[in-house]
Amino acid sequence: KLLALGRSANEHEAALAMEKANALLEKYHLQGIAEGVEHRYSSLVIDRKKKKISGYQRHICSILQEFFFVRVVLSQLYDPGCAATFKVIEMFGSRENVAIAEYCYHFLENRLTLLWSANRHRFPGAVQTEKNSYFLGLLRGFHQKLSEQQKSRTRQADWSQAGALIVAEDQRLA
Repeated sequence: KLLALGRSANEHEAALAMEKANALLEKYHLQGIAEGVEHRYSSLVIDRKKKKISGYQRHICSILQEFFFVRVVLSQLYDPGCAATFKVIEMFGSRENVAIAEYCYHFLENRLTLLWSANRHRFPGAVQTEKNSYFLGLLRGFHQKLSEQQKSRTRQADWSQAGALIVAEDQRLA
């Protein structure tokens, strides 16, 4: 339900839904670690058939790695069909976390495009420069909201044991 709410045209409603989804993901991830659930790790490749990964896409990857319990590797993939090498985004983590991180990647990328289409008339000048600046500003806002939410949860709970569990889980994933 939260991921469906994240498709809302209202940017505040969409951001709130993403924050809540992240909180639930964190809660169940920690619960699984505490109960000793053995995670099956998986990987996923996002191949956009581009020669370059944009700055805003790198910021999306940073958000995913910091808040969604996945590791992100930017690499290259050779496509023998067109005899070319393309830049790709690879995600590693538990199957559930990778699936949610993939959804969030596409959500953020689509949301950026949608919001730019609705607001580009407000920005005169070099379109590409303004667009990149707009994207990075929105992503900084998402990062800041997720960071504030994480700090708030940290203050509300005893995270000393949870922190040790996350470090152990991170080492297994690495």
